[in-house]
Amino acid sequence: MSQEFGYSIKQFLIWFFANILGFGALGASILVFPSVLGISGFFTTTFIIAIPISLAQWIALRRILQTSIFWILTIPIGIPLSFLILRVIPAGLWFDADDDSLVAMTSMLLVVGLIIGLLQWIILRRQLVRAVIWLLGSAIGVAGSFWVILVTNLIDQSGIISYIIVALVYSSVTGLFLSGLLAYNNQSQPSLANAT
Repeated sequence: MSQEFGYSIKQFLIWFFANILGFGALGASILVFPSVLGISGFFTTTFIIAIPISLAQWIALRRILQTSIFWILTIPIGIPLSFLILRVIPAGLWFDADDDSLVAMTSMLLVVGLIIGLLQWIILRRQLVRAVIWLLGSAIGVAGSFWVILVTNLIDQSGIISYIIVALVYSSVTGLFLSGLLAYNNQSQPSLANAT
């Protein structure tokens, strides 16, 4: 039992630190090359700034699951795709575009996390028995990380601290979901082998 717990902690830490390194690389690149944010177009900018995080995640997952290189594209494609989806939802069924309320922002970020998670699930489903749970982990990770800085009003006080909190919360939440999925996968593998 303690060996399984140790394995879960190791997988969590690999994921957590890879994400922190990805967020760190992104933050450093924005500080060193602030013109990256000035590149014309939301979709181009989002694509470029999401690469360090998804690349770091892929490197970690290669150690854990031998994940496809297509993982690198999940965040850069998922963020703009989610905003496109949010734009096509009729106004009566969704919040106003100018609605900055906590509920509206959290709902929007849940959709972003869900779309990113859906793209990642396409890759994980071949490797993890209950990979569909990743959708929830991704949605909670994205929305929860921003929810914390919105509720505490930290976003209006310090951009750098807000960025660090988002990185820590997202990395922790998704790391917990991933390590739980890996633990379940390891427990179910012997039973799957015995069933055949």
